[in-house]
Amino acid sequence: MSRAATVAYGPLVIKWGWAAVLGSSAAMLLPVLPAYATGGSDLAVGARPAVGKVNSVVALEVSIANLGPEQLGTATRVRFDYTAPPGTRFVGGFEDVDCNLREDSTTAECYTVGPWTGVKPDGTPLWRAVQVRIDGPVTGRGSLKVTCSCDPNRANDQVPLLVNDPGPAASSTPLSSPVPTTSAPARSSTQPAASAAPTSAPSSDATPESAPVGPAAPVATGPSADPGLGSASRTLIIIVLVAVLVGLIVLAVAVYLLRRGTEEGS
Repeated sequence: MSRAATVAYGPLVIKWGWAAVLGSSAAMLLPVLPAYATGGSDLAVGARPAVGKVNSVVALEVSIANLGPEQLGTATRVRFDYTAPPGTRFVGGFEDVDCNLREDSTTAECYTVGPWTGVKPDGTPLWRAVQVRIDGPVTGRGSLKVTCSCDPNRANDQVPLLVNDPGPAASSTPLSSPVPTTSAPARSSTQPAASAAPTSAPSSDATPESAPVGPAAPVATGPSADPGLGSASRTLIIIVLVAVLVGLIVLAVAVYLLRRGTEEGS
């Protein structure tokens, strides 16, 4: 490239470089600016575990909360997706809301429009109960998920629904080493240790009302327990950084061309 062309086009290339940096950043951030500029409504759900016998109906308590900072708009539509734990099905609790209950009653889609009655944007949860029938052994966990375009934080939008959930698997390592004794082997009737273990299991006479109804903390899923950025936010940041990097490369090329033209002129 000639010195005259370098001198003529060098400043223009620099302007293009800055335009690429600023324009790309603005274009990538524009889709999410409305939600963050107005604060949005950070919605969250919670749930308490339930315990019951086969062929019984238990009350599964769930909660909704708005962590703010904004209240839901009058036309804001929110969707709730319920999935019953395998071995159970929903039998009640959806009568007063707009819900589509699947034919086998294992899933339900519920919708609300506008602010939630009794829910303020201060994070205080509102609890309600849905009735679940235990048809047989519960082989897994259900879920409750909330979806709204107003929610900038997806990390706390889903929670597991637990019925007769055993929790983490017990370790196969004994809690303490066996103490040798001079008594007869474990088959002896004088050893009560073999019959003590079953007493820690829930009694077969437990009723649905025995489930805790106090201010227990909601059970959080893996993503909910992570206070970091959501995957969408991380992807957006990566795209913006790539755009900025491209703009900086263009600026570096322009500076190189200007220096080269200056050296040729001297």
